[in-house]
Amino acid sequence: MGDTQIKVGSYIFTFQPSDIDSVEEVIGADIQNIKIASSAPAQALNYDYNGTEKTIVITGRLHTADTTRVAGYSVTTKIAQKQWLESLINGAQGDIELEDDYAGQTAYTKAGATPPYLTTFTSTFAKAGNIRFRRDNGKPNEIPFTISLFVGQG
Repeated sequence: MGDTQIKVGSYIFTFQPSDIDSVEEVIGADIQNIKIASSAPAQALNYDYNGTEKTIVITGRLHTADTTRVAGYSVTTKIAQKQWLESLINGAQGDIELEDDYAGQTAYTKAGATPPYLTTFTSTFAKAGNIRFRRDNGKPNEIPFTISLFVGQG
């Protein structure tokens, strides 16, 4: 697996492969059931489709790094990495581009389909929904984290 990167503008945070425990995608449709009048045709649809939702959850552990995680800046300590990731929510909250071998592409339905797929795929852009950090007693050399990214769908 290649390096997972989070890009915000010109800033790129690069995780080492050993930092990431898992990358999980949850993709679902935003469908609301509706009632139709009894006089409606038998073929009438009984739901309202509002599009899709995608959440990417990245879990792992921050360790003191040998090299900086953000080029041009000193982001090597566990605390500096935690603060940089926390600023995804508390900072400008710009678009986040996720580069990852597994979750780096997202369906883009506005562009139509590219056979054999039912849609086209493009880079994954998201907003940080929530980030959890945890201190585990007896493990002072790491900070476990969970990042939830909410992906805009086309």
